[in-house]
Amino acid sequence: MLLPLLAFALNLIGYVKIKGKVLTVLVSGLLIASFISISHGLLKGQFISQMSREEHNLSRLNTGEENADTMIQSPIYPTNPLGESISIFYGFFTVNLPFNGIRFINKPQVISFLIWQLSLTILLIYFYSKVLRNKDLKHERWVFHLVFAYFIAQGIFEPDLGSAIRHKIGILPLIWLAVYYDQGFIKRPHKIYKLKWRDA
Repeated sequence: MLLPLLAFALNLIGYVKIKGKVLTVLVSGLLIASFISISHGLLKGQFISQMSREEHNLSRLNTGEENADTMIQSPIYPTNPLGESISIFYGFFTVNLPFNGIRFINKPQVISFLIWQLSLTILLIYFYSKVLRNKDLKHERWVFHLVFAYFIAQGIFEPDLGSAIRHKIGILPLIWLAVYYDQGFIKRPHKIYKLKWRDA
């Protein structure tokens, strides 16, 4: 349910004339996601990242699960609105811009994923900045907004880096379209011309 809401919000913000538009769009998307999660917490008693990621990871730690090495844990446990916002931002950057992955230096397979993910995100941000500058690429904008909306949602839910890369497989067609946005693969709907009576 978050994806269409976030994608629609990112699309609206993308039309605002402001410097540093890419950064503005992404930060705004993260703030909107934080607002949604905080609203859920105030209504239901638990924030979204708290009940989906943090509690799950705590239970994994308590049971001594071996596959919990790459789990994502916020530096501040999300028991209040500020902590939840930090948790979502931290989750987004850990999953999509994993500069903090240096702690896995002794795990070559993890480092390989981190390099791939960092390269992909930087490439997508670069292409996204070009698409935002071209008002004619409206359909391409939607592809990027859906991709980044998914990335933001991952910052809320993903429990670990292994899950993050597996879940990205589900949007590989969108990522492929975004990487090759200028190759004409994104088809636009054909205009339907109404047949006038005098042409019949």
